[in-house]
Amino acid sequence: MTVTQKEINGAASLNSYRNPEYIQGFNAHPERKNLLDAAANRTDLTPSIGTELEGLQLAKLTDAQVEDLLALVAERGVVFLRNQDFSQEEELAFGRRLGQLHIHPFIAAPDSYPEIVIPSGEGRTHPQVDNIYRKGYWHTDISFEEYPASFSILQLKQVPTTGGDTLWSNSYALYDKLSPEFQRFLEGLTGVHSGEVFIKLSDLSSKPLAREIPVNTEHPLIRTNPLTNQKGLFVNAIFTKAIKELNPIESDIILNYLFDHLHRTHEAQVRWTWSPNSVAIWDNRSTQHNATPDYYPYHRYGERITVLGEKPYFDPSSTTEAAVKAPQIEALLEKLKLGHSL
Repeated sequence: MTVTQKEINGAASLNSYRNPEYIQGFNAHPERKNLLDAAANRTDLTPSIGTELEGLQLAKLTDAQVEDLLALVAERGVVFLRNQDFSQEEELAFGRRLGQLHIHPFIAAPDSYPEIVIPSGEGRTHPQVDNIYRKGYWHTDISFEEYPASFSILQLKQVPTTGGDTLWSNSYALYDKLSPEFQRFLEGLTGVHSGEVFIKLSDLSSKPLAREIPVNTEHPLIRTNPLTNQKGLFVNAIFTKAIKELNPIESDIILNYLFDHLHRTHEAQVRWTWSPNSVAIWDNRSTQHNATPDYYPYHRYGERITVLGEKPYFDPSSTTEAAVKAPQIEALLEKLKLGHSL
């Protein structure tokens, strides 16, 4: 199936947030009770990011439960579920409840299912192609698109005996850990994103692109997530090539600092060890992720769908995760204080 970039942008433009045709998380229960009351267990894997839910099947969730799930994903960055009975048809049906699905311009897809990508390493024959994929760069999915991803859903069906973990980083926390002065500086800047990596991969592998790829797309460096109204850092090492308002030397210095800021901020990361048929669903507007290329000679096979989201924007009046969590932390401190005094 061949699609044009115009068709991709046209489909994505229908995904403007609060579109009543889709479930987007805006009608979630304040305490996510539709979802969490049905779960056997909830485990927050770190204080900052990552939640595992047990006792649920994604394919069987009601609309109200999906609303809660998306709101939880926007808050926690990524939600994990193991032992999912999730066929390709069910995966696509679930994704289409959330919005239009992306068709990747390069990464392999199963026959008859162009919306499913296979980020597995299978079928790559050129050593330079393999090397590019195995560098392990942190990224957010398809930020080179004018309308990049909102949610991604990945199911691993084959996992290596050891290794092959995936890490996610909390972009809200990355923003919060910058100084107020630096935050204000970044809020006025624009990132230039590019899909040129896939053009290079196509040339190296002699595999034609499925469609034209945007060479340069502009997005705000600090992005507001419409579900949480929180600010997050929106740059990544694979697709963000420059800062529009700065000269090349300044741009490289700032971007490299921000990439390093992500690498060293371990407290904003979660590491997930896969098991067969486990699923991760994450919010690309407020996370980055990175697969660990440490499993050779074992194999890792997964299938991912990506939901096209709204055009990124920055709202100066949007809040921060730190501000949202401050009352919760105060309440917890008071509870611990009272408990200690008993």
